[in-house]
This record gives sequence, C-alpha cells and structure tokens, in this order.
Amino acid sequence: MAIDLKAIDLKQLKEEIKLLNDTGELENKIKVVGTSKEKLVDAFGAAVDFLDDKEASIPETSINLYNSIEWPQPEEKSDGEDEKEEKKDEKEEKKDDKKDKPKRTPPVATKKITSFDDIKDRLKEPSNPTAYMDKLMLKGGKIESLIAKLKEYLDDSEVSFSGFRTVSSVKRHIEYREEHGWVYEKDDDKVKLTGFKAKK
Repeated sequence: MAIDLKAIDLKQLKEEIKLLNDTGELENKIKVVGTSKEKLVDAFGAAVDFLDDKEASIPETSINLYNSIEWPQPEEKSDGEDEKEEKKDEKEEKKDDKKDKPKRTPPVATKKITSFDDIKDRLKEPSNPTAYMDKLMLKGGKIESLIAKLKEYLDDSEVSFSGFRTVSSVKRHIEYREEHGWVYEKDDDKVKLTGFKAKK
C-alpha cells in the first residue's frame, strides 16, 4: 500500500525536515527546494530512522508526524500465493524483495543521558543494532571481534542493518559518541566503553 500523500501537510513536513536538519546529527541535510513531496516524505522517514538508530534526540513534533504516517508494510501472502511464488525464478524473487520496504519501528522519545549509569541502563536491553554495538563495547574487545558478534546478532534476529561493516565505521561511531560525552579506553583496534562526562 502506497503512502497517502494527500493526508500529509506539506508545510508541516517541510518544518519538521528543517528541525531535523537543524539537529546537526544527519550525515547529509535533506534538500527541500525542488524536491517532490513523495521524495520529501521518504527522506523524512529515513532521517527519523537514522536518528532513532543513532539514539540521537528527535524533536517530539517530528516523532508525532512520523507516527501519523501509514508507512508501507510488506504484504502477507496466502498459502496459494506462496506456492506460486516458489515457482518463480530467483531473479524475479530478488526483484520482488527489493520492492518490499522494511517495516518501520515507530521511534520514541528517549531519556537524555546524564551519567554512565544512564548508559548502562539503556543498554541492558538494546533496542536496535547501534545500541547492541554500544553494549558490546561496554564489555570491550577488538573492534573486528565486535563487528563479528554484531553480525551474529543480526543473523539471529533477522534484522536488516547496513552499518558497522568496517573498523573505520565503528571508529566514526565512537567519535560521534565522544562528542556527546561518552568515554572510551582505546588501544590500536581495541575499545572499551568506560564512562560518561557531561559536556559543558
């Protein structure tokens, strides 16, 4: 089912995109001028997903708009349809897989981190792959080993996630966390999350 674009107020959408751009947390700001409404909606959803995955602060109004949008869900097939699907060749199946958008998990406002205890409490039950990587860094170890453990977690949970494939990507994440007060012990390609120091 396609998104009902008519149900989304374009002015409000642009205002929320501006708020997301102003957070300074996005890797690339969303271009508003000359962009179609459909592409703006998709970019808005992707930006909220990105911020939620990074456990960054998301404006409450943006969360409300995000949760008011009926995002496309993969359609469930009947037994008869499943049998027909099995008869298709692999190329057609791959094309169909690309058409299905992953189910979006509504973001929720997270408690602001003010201490190392807050971090440990949040990571007791990781809510997404990024949080799981942070939990692994609480125990510490070689970054390559942590990446391998995250891959096992993703395979077991069947979660789709494209981040943390390389040592450099994990180091960029550590730098991001350090900018927000997280403290690490680092030795070459080993890392351990050890504390929190509030930024003044």
